[in-house]
Amino acid sequence: MLPIRVLIVDDDEDDFVLTTGLLDDIGRNFYCTTWVPTYDAALAAIAAADHDVCLIDYRLGAHSGLDLLRQMVQQGAAAPLILLTGQGDHEVDMAAMEAGAADYLVKHTVTAEMLERSIRYALERAHTTAELRRLTAAAERANQVKSHCLANMSHEIRTPLKAIVGAAELLGATSMTAEQSEYIATVRTSSHLLLDLINDILD
Repeated sequence: MLPIRVLIVDDDEDDFVLTTGLLDDIGRNFYCTTWVPTYDAALAAIAAADHDVCLIDYRLGAHSGLDLLRQMVQQGAAAPLILLTGQGDHEVDMAAMEAGAADYLVKHTVTAEMLERSIRYALERAHTTAELRRLTAAAERANQVKSHCLANMSHEIRTPLKAIVGAAELLGATSMTAEQSEYIATVRTSSHLLLDLINDILD
């Protein structure tokens, strides 16, 4: 089993070491970590899509982790983003969820088990979301194919049938014997019935 690639975005190297220590407690070979200390470096690293999950510190110099979250969600970041903060704040928690965070963890209370569970749940949700998007896209493609097929059927069936109806109408306006008029009336009636039936089926 390949290790989970974790990007840690934190401007404090001590916090990076502590987070790495928690991941090592879970399993030394379970995670492969990369550290970036700045907002701009984080943008480049996340955009490269070389990681399975991102742990983002709330304080990033002139910017915040929420700023990074919003920007990466807008850019369609594939990896789930988990916000880490030095102290619990309900408003920040709610803002993180609204910004697209997969989870919100308080550094001084988080344990190895909590971090492992948060990462696992975030990856499972990301997988489910990606699968849902794939199925939705497949359904949309199938619907487009169906619509195209029905449009072709409509044209291919209705066009010659309308020609038959039109020809019968024109022929009915000419001089004919009583027997011929009866035949044309049958053609016209049957053609209209068939056209109505086809319209109902295609609609």
